[in-house]
Amino acid sequence: MSWAEHERAIETGMAAETLKAIHESRIALERQIGGVQSEVILLRQDLRNTVDRVTEAEGHISELEDSVQNLTKTLPQVSAMAKTLEVCTEDAENRARRNNLRFVGFEEGLEDGGAY
Repeated sequence: MSWAEHERAIETGMAAETLKAIHESRIALERQIGGVQSEVILLRQDLRNTVDRVTEAEGHISELEDSVQNLTKTLPQVSAMAKTLEVCTEDAENRARRNNLRFVGFEEGLEDGGAY
């Protein structure tokens, strides 16, 4: 074997080893990429779930804001009605007390127009 043939054999062996190392590295990278792709898929699913939950929460918040706004609008009316009912209740209590008056020292039957 000549020196040139010997060098070519070494180069061929080195090339084969290099190709084998490149192939093994490629396989390892493909595995890692597969793992990353799986993680990305899971993250996308989590993100979709989170977006759905946020959308649902925003809907609930919007409904609650509408309810608060309606309650705020009706509060003055309810307060006015409560004040009116309070005045009517006090008036009814006062009238009921007037009907329960007792006069001590007067004879029975005077309320029918009799003289004392």
